[in-house]
Amino acid sequence: MVKPWGVGRENKAHHLRMCASRDRKSAMARKVLYPDVMQARFRRDTFARIEGVLEEDEDRTEFVRRAVDRELKRREAAARKKT
Repeated sequence: MVKPWGVGRENKAHHLRMCASRDRKSAMARKVLYPDVMQARFRRDTFARIEGVLEEDEDRTEFVRRAVDRELKRREAAARKKT
């Protein structure tokens, strides 16, 4: 009988051996894509409006990130034109 993962001592021992045999580089965590965190409050119907315009595989967080990136690029370009 095959035990499910995480059940029994042999699975734990196997897991520990596999972890110990990995080289250091492959055991390192992935680079964090979004290290900066910010909380913001929005007007009452904002989330409903966002949900209404989201693309098929887009979530609300990605929508806000893209909107902020677009606005930053727009303002940075305007600042370069002034100088």
